[in-house]
Amino acid sequence: MQIASPLLPSLIALGVLTGAADVVAQTTTTRTQFAAVSDFNCTITPLRIIELSSSIDGVIKSVATNPGDKVAQGDVIAYLDDTMALQDLRLAELRATSTAVLDGAKLRRDGLRDRVARLERAFTRKAVSISDLEAARLEYQVAISDVTQEEDRLALAQAELARAQAYMSRLVLRSPASGVIGEDLIDPGESVSKQHVATIYVNQPLRVEAFVPAARIASIISQSSPQIVVNGNIDAPVAVSLDYAAPVADLASNTISVFYKLDAPDVLPGSKCVIQNGGS
Repeated sequence: MQIASPLLPSLIALGVLTGAADVVAQTTTTRTQFAAVSDFNCTITPLRIIELSSSIDGVIKSVATNPGDKVAQGDVIAYLDDTMALQDLRLAELRATSTAVLDGAKLRRDGLRDRVARLERAFTRKAVSISDLEAARLEYQVAISDVTQEEDRLALAQAELARAQAYMSRLVLRSPASGVIGEDLIDPGESVSKQHVATIYVNQPLRVEAFVPAARIASIISQSSPQIVVNGNIDAPVAVSLDYAAPVADLASNTISVFYKLDAPDVLPGSKCVIQNGGS
């Protein structure tokens, strides 16, 4: 049964309500503290909001997540269509592993090297003419050049293979951070050229932005153990850690934004909060 507040002084004086003075004092103190807290409103938002995009154009082949799913860094979000890329990859693999032409060029080079050696020995015995020896030497030099050319071609083919493999990896779209998938997740068959693939909300930790009167900024940022009250639950304040304060004040409200980080998995972004004032 509630007793009307105008009667409390009389009842206390008459001794009707035992301990009423303590109740009134406690209630008044609590309301005063909460009023002080309420002066410093704050908002709770994701630490980061990532709009995941594709670095290459294409069409989504399949999606590996759903809105609301929690993902870790590196988890697959979606796959781009890889039909043509697979064909290019197979072609690059064939070119990079085909050594038949190079092997033939090396055999020809080695054979010409041995021929030049034989002709040089024969020339010392004046068994062959200098023109025959010079022609063999020239043919040998051309064979060396052919081997070098094929080695360069093979190196280029291997580089093209690495490029094709890198391109294939870009067809798999992965999350750059741990977070929660938003509702605007792309669907299979849609193009990624003009829209992002997914929105990822990084909620651990959360970001708290408190709007502090400029005159009180020093007392707020000097707190060693700052706390916030979430959704009006003054009996369970939540600890936060100071991140930084905005370098300039908002002229319209004469407040300065102070940013904190909040490690609280049970607190949702968008929750109402107030920053406690006083107490270090």
